Amino acid sequence: MSTSAPAGKLKLRVADIKAAAVPLVKAQKDYHFEHPRGLTLRISRAGRRSFYVLARMRGGKMIRQKIGDYPTITPEQAKIRALDLLAKISVGEDPTEERRVLRGSETFSTVFEQFIKNKRSKRGAPLSARTQADYRDVFTRNCPSIANKRLPEISSDDISRIYHNVGKRSAAQANKTRAMLSSVFAWAVMSKKVGVNPVAAVGKAFVEESRDRFMSGEELRRFFAALNTINPDLRDFFLICLFTGVRRSNVQAMAWCDIDVDAAIWRISNTKNGTPQNVTLSPECLAVLSGLEERAINQWQNELAKIGDDAKVQRSPYVFPGTGKTGHLVEPKKSWATLLKNAELHDLRIHDLRRTLGSWQAMTGASLSIIGKSLNQKSIDATKIYARLNLDPVRQSVQTATDAMLFAAGIK
Repeated sequence: MSTSAPAGKLKLRVADIKAAAVPLVKAQKDYHFEHPRGLTLRISRAGRRSFYVLARMRGGKMIRQKIGDYPTITPEQAKIRALDLLAKISVGEDPTEERRVLRGSETFSTVFEQFIKNKRSKRGAPLSARTQADYRDVFTRNCPSIANKRLPEISSDDISRIYHNVGKRSAAQANKTRAMLSSVFAWAVMSKKVGVNPVAAVGKAFVEESRDRFMSGEELRRFFAALNTINPDLRDFFLICLFTGVRRSNVQAMAWCDIDVDAAIWRISNTKNGTPQNVTLSPECLAVLSGLEERAINQWQNELAKIGDDAKVQRSPYVFPGTGKTGHLVEPKKSWATLLKNAELHDLRIHDLRRTLGSWQAMTGASLSIIGKSLNQKSIDATKIYARLNLDPVRQSVQTATDAMLFAAGIK
């Protein structure tokens, strides 16, 4: 039996590919393979050999799709890719259209920057400076493998690999990475940059342990003793974090116009969970704010005396002014590290000041709903209860916890 291919056709083997003649007159010549039908070899006058698929779609459109150059692509690889393309063509998919769309698609890094710049909350607010910094950190650390991939090329397998690789180091970081990627792709879908969100197919696999760190009475004593070793404004920043239990980002952006001294209330309109918050201010907290305001006025008057032009010297609207883009304090890392060192405190984060107030509220008899109200924490079950509460029991609970903390610290 003859093993030769039909006339004019090649067998898909190295010998036939190498033996195919180079065109002498035309710029290129096509040779068809016996199998799979539709796989062709194009040889240029310069001798380059390339694999193509040539097939007709339903409706008559002729498709010519390059697979790759020989020997970079082996005959076996060419066969596998050809069969895949031919299968798509047989059901009406146009691979040339897919490539056209892909060529016009943006890379993940490009879309990520657009997301950072243009993402808005339901209330129309842009991403905060801290959130942007957090997202950039996650992107840089955990997503280099997809940074230069075009969006349609990124599969759920790519996302799963990133998620589980990060999860080997930290469950919290893995979930944070997954959440960031999901947000970027959800925005990209909404912006018509990609059809599907590949993160949706990657389930949450890592359970984070809830952090329950708060300061004991002895730790509070050392904490208060060490406060006088740092900058007075940052000392007062940490005190307000402790006395109010408010998230650090909101304390950083605290504005004088939002504080009602007579009512002892601080109104926060832009919170993490989207619910405006009325924060009760204890006498101790009001005393801290009074000291801050007095220092701010003195500083403003001193600058005014030097320059002599009140149009050039404006008081900052923020309780904790900053020199950066935001106009307010952004990152008190150094002072926090100094405070922890001087107080001999370990594994304590600024957010644990918020947890400390809540814990001392619980230890002095406050209910979970009162604690949730004072910390502006949302839960499906407790939301209706919170809506019916006024601030009186919250104020009493915060004051009781504050008194207990100060007593434990040896201050009261």
